[in-house]
Amino acid sequence: MSHDPEAGAQAAALPTNALLADRILNPVRKILRLAGLVILAVMIATPMAQVIMRQFFSIPLIGADELSRFMLISVVMLTIPYTVSSGASVRMEEVQHVFPEWVQRALRVMIALLGLAAFTFASWSVLTATLKNLNNATPTLGIPYYIFFSATAVGFFCAALEFALLAWKALMGLPMYVTFAAEQPTEELSL
Repeated sequence: MSHDPEAGAQAAALPTNALLADRILNPVRKILRLAGLVILAVMIATPMAQVIMRQFFSIPLIGADELSRFMLISVVMLTIPYTVSSGASVRMEEVQHVFPEWVQRALRVMIALLGLAAFTFASWSVLTATLKNLNNATPTLGIPYYIFFSATAVGFFCAALEFALLAWKALMGLPMYVTFAAEQPTEELSL
């Protein structure tokens, strides 16, 4: 299935019970999206604050580079589930469309299951690494590793959930991807 605004409209037309999982995950998606936007704003403001502090007050903002790295990691990891649920990840649909419909459906299920396996393994790995480093912290700011790794663990876990939902949708032949209302076009573009 392609990622287009009509897919969101088709999803709204499905029976209410068919998309119960989407309705359950929707608040989590909104929270992760908002967290990603806030973290992105802080990540952009940090170097700006560093420049202002050095230029006008001749005082460096200690740990700005470490905080920026933490924010970059967090914004990427927390928005992975959004990328998966909206269908913005690489799926090679052009290659899939060469095959008959039953093969395309099998490929969609297989891709979703492989994504589920990969993100489940990654989530478990991050959780294991976090538990082994509970007493460690980052060098400059002293951010505990369990906080430092938390965005990655949450992002990978939620991405695994999204891939599980995609596998179920692909298996059932349902529209796979969702969009937020703000992403829907409000009117036709004309030149």
